[in-house]
Amino acid sequence: MASNIPATTKGFSYLLDPEYRKIFYDEYVTIPEEYTRVLNIGSQDKGDRISEAMISGLGSAREVQEGHSISFDSPEQGYPKTVYFTKYGLGFQITEEMQEDDLTSIMRKMPAELGKALAYCRETTGWDLYNRAATVHKCSDGQYIFSTAHPLLKAAGTTWSNLASSGGSLTETTLESSLETIDGWVNEAGRPVRYVPRLLVVPTASRWIAKILLKTEKRTDTADNDINPVGDEGLDYMVGHYLTSTTRWFIVCTQHDMRFVWRRKARFQSGDDFATGNALFKGTMRCAVACWNARGVYSNAGA
Repeated sequence: MASNIPATTKGFSYLLDPEYRKIFYDEYVTIPEEYTRVLNIGSQDKGDRISEAMISGLGSAREVQEGHSISFDSPEQGYPKTVYFTKYGLGFQITEEMQEDDLTSIMRKMPAELGKALAYCRETTGWDLYNRAATVHKCSDGQYIFSTAHPLLKAAGTTWSNLASSGGSLTETTLESSLETIDGWVNEAGRPVRYVPRLLVVPTASRWIAKILLKTEKRTDTADNDINPVGDEGLDYMVGHYLTSTTRWFIVCTQHDMRFVWRRKARFQSGDDFATGNALFKGTMRCAVACWNARGVYSNAGA
């Protein structure tokens, strides 16, 4: 069985490494970053996990009569959640014979493909927080990120929603309904909070209706000369090319808690297998995606 025993002299992977390393990173950075538009990107230098808990915030200030003391409110801590970093990687190997007989430089395509593979993994990992937010990923209150029954920490029995109760195609009506829902959000103490919708995220098939709804001055599908009521809401739109649903659409507010945290960004490494003489090349990265507070994002499953 081949083993990774280090050679006493530098193998041919050492000679290929500088060129392959450059090809890998050049290709990695040319893949457009979409995940950065819908996630908060952070980094952590130590540890294998991220552990946090929700803080409830305070209620409303109250009237104070002359000579009386003010009322005190305390933030309540709850819903602890821990997320572990995951390592992702892929590699390829080249035999000595492949190196000697490679007359068409086909092997130089391999580090480029590896760079693409890591970039693709970066995007799909980030977008998974949206793709499976209603079935796999949960926020710290125990509910899926998109849910109609998020509990309030300081108001037992009361819930709030960031998911359309029934799916509907992207239309003026469904978009207006989603904006009204966002306007009605409250904090963990039940006090109204203001989240500003920023970005409408749609699958490829919905890009045209998104453009019509947000870029047209007048209302669509009507002979009336009314203004477009959602056209001046400050929303932009983007096509999420890594969305797995062809119908689900999202709204991302200026403030949200959908996170992508780097533990270590993509790294290219090489070495030799002493037993076979093969040159080994790999790309790896470590990261985590998570959401503690579901406010700031909204989803409709579509029709």
